[in-house]
Amino acid sequence: MRSLPKFLFGLSICFSFLLILVASTDPILNCLSGTFIEPLLVNSLSGNSIVFNLSMGILVSCIFYIIVVYLPERQKRKDLAPELDRHVASVIYRVYAIVRDVHYESQKSFDIAKFSEDEFRDACKSFNPKLILKLFQGSGMQSVHRDFGFQCFNNWSFALKSIDEVMRYLPYVDTGLVKLLNEVRNCSFGITSSSLNNLDKLTNTDMEAWASCIYKAYTVTYKLSDYYKNNINKNHVHPAEKNNVT
Repeated sequence: MRSLPKFLFGLSICFSFLLILVASTDPILNCLSGTFIEPLLVNSLSGNSIVFNLSMGILVSCIFYIIVVYLPERQKRKDLAPELDRHVASVIYRVYAIVRDVHYESQKSFDIAKFSEDEFRDACKSFNPKLILKLFQGSGMQSVHRDFGFQCFNNWSFALKSIDEVMRYLPYVDTGLVKLLNEVRNCSFGITSSSLNNLDKLTNTDMEAWASCIYKAYTVTYKLSDYYKNNINKNHVHPAEKNNVT
């Protein structure tokens, strides 16, 4: 429960308990007789069975909810927190890795923690991804060389896999987090990324065609990172800020 719902929930319990005392037919304690509290407990509501039964029902329901629903769910959320943290961090890191690799291969000096779409497009135009080969593990434990496009596609695939892992725990995942993760999944790069898997079959000689999509995906993951830090894990740090790459 968030702060406001917790406050309202606690207020409901306190108010129901107070009404139970007021509507009860039991005599007040001798030590309270003649004090300012007596008029609060003994008044026109005293002995009102409707108010008493209704307040008792609300109090019992609240206690039942705390014991049966709230406490078990809080424990499950606590148990799942490290797993969710790992997958959310992976989503953010994998998209960051795409931008970081473009930054490295382009040799441009923009600030990777804060840059414009034009700066990123300029970086994407400055190198031919087909000429950059990386070593990956292929089938049968054999290593294969794939181009920079596949490296970007591979990082995005891992990001989507991590999103899917988070969705497995939907009943215990913050709804705002789910919304942002789906925003990452459904961004335009999700459509254009597949073409990077077969870059050698395309005529492109730079990364400009994917610049805008990658930039938007990166922007969404920054929103995701800020939300995650402000609402779930205050110790979370975006990898661009952690590594302070410029």
